[in-house]
Amino acid sequence: MPADSLTVTTTPAGQPMRLIWRGHTWRVAARPVRYYKRRAWWAEESRAAKGARAGLVDTEVWRLQIQLGTRGELRTIEAIRDQVTGRWYTEEPAAQAS
Repeated sequence: MPADSLTVTTTPAGQPMRLIWRGHTWRVAARPVRYYKRRAWWAEESRAAKGARAGLVDTEVWRLQIQLGTRGELRTIEAIRDQVTGRWYTEEPAAQAS
């Protein structure tokens, strides 16, 4: 499924607090949860060089409950941060997109 780019504003500790997604500004309405997914790097990379880059094995993921304004409906998405570029994206299913 295609990834959607996010612009994420974080706290000084690196925790997401606001994001721009599909032209709308969403606020993080509940405490974000960070976890890491193990990547099948061998299926995506032809080889792993000695001293391979950050993010080769694990992907940083934040589960976020987001809301438009203060009274909008809550949505849960997974925001993924590329550890090499610092870019954020989500792979939200199109059926749930707004």
